Amino acid sequence: FQPTVNKSNFPQVLIAAYMKSMRLDLSKSEYKTTEEYQEYIYGSAEVVGLMCLKVFVNGNEEKYNELKDSAMRLGSAFQKVNFLRDLKADFEELSRTYFPNTDLNHLDEKSKQEIIADIESDFEAAFEGIKNLPLEAKFGVYTAYRYYKKLLKKLQKTPSLEIKNRFEFQENIVHIIKYDEYNILVSFDNGNILKLNIYDKKIKDIYYKDNKTDKMLKFSSSLNLLVIYSKTYFE
Repeated sequence: FQPTVNKSNFPQVLIAAYMKSMRLDLSKSEYKTTEEYQEYIYGSAEVVGLMCLKVFVNGNEEKYNELKDSAMRLGSAFQKVNFLRDLKADFEELSRTYFPNTDLNHLDEKSKQEIIADIESDFEAAFEGIKNLPLEAKFGVYTAYRYYKKLLKKLQKTPSLEIKNRFEFQENIVHIIKYDEYNILVSFDNGNILKLNIYDKKIKDIYYKDNKTDKMLKFSSSLNLLVIYSKTYFE
């Protein structure tokens, strides 16, 4: 991590915010106000998005400033999905609750849908930034975006009491197994496969050079090296 900090010139304020949130996990178990919740998410997730963006733009400060809001929103979305996914383990095993003004002893559909609507808003803002990332970073970030969006959809379909009482996850490694000019197949260790079609509208928005041509940007062979670690599964 330290060589990356030095190479990409991470601001110390980002590292300090991250460490502050990590220290909170040692002593704080309940976030009672929106301000406390937002401060924790900023330090634990939004600054991670900013650190990644620093690496992706490779010193281009203009591009960094252009995309930093969407990078923060994507980090926020990922973290909130994690909170919802891990609600059972956090609440029962660690006695920890992150969502303010939410009674996790009696989580209802209204509360769950409000949380999901907030996450969807983050994802929507984040996608606008993904479209403008440097080409070499787009696919990895977009794949993670799709992965978490699909998990959120699964959580949305899961009754609130099931999330609280029975929702489980399993350790999983995700990697690219095949791609051609039309499709990219993402394999999961549990046997599931996520298929991304190049003519999907969102992928077209990301990879087409402009709206006037049907010429597709060729993917780099480096995609074979993409590895994503996750703690979830798809139906």
